[in-house]
Amino acid sequence: MRSLKFRVWSEEDGEYRTDCKLRYLFTSPTGLPSTVYNDEGDRFDIEQYTGLKDKNGKEIYEGDIVEIFGDIARISWLNDGCCFHANNDDGYIATIYLVSKHGVVVGNIHKNPELLKEGV
Repeated sequence: MRSLKFRVWSEEDGEYRTDCKLRYLFTSPTGLPSTVYNDEGDRFDIEQYTGLKDKNGKEIYEGDIVEIFGDIARISWLNDGCCFHANNDDGYIATIYLVSKHGVVVGNIHKNPELLKEGV
């Protein structure tokens, strides 16, 4: 059985944190990372590891921005398909499996939002 792995983005600190004690979880129907709050009311975005790495060996997380087949796309969860996938403003690009074989992580939605077109 595989273990679940997450990373947590701190809106307040503008960085990924590993020392968070989280209390409340609110999921987003839009496919964006889930929002969590600690006891002090600080906001965090929690992103799950997909279980796969890109073609260069870098772990792929929900919220990562990838380049695949000449397109830039965001990794998100697809409720209807029960899987992670890459999508952009034009829609679906590739399955997470194809991203792992042919794609490269080039950033994430917190540090590099300019890589995505409007509306992704």
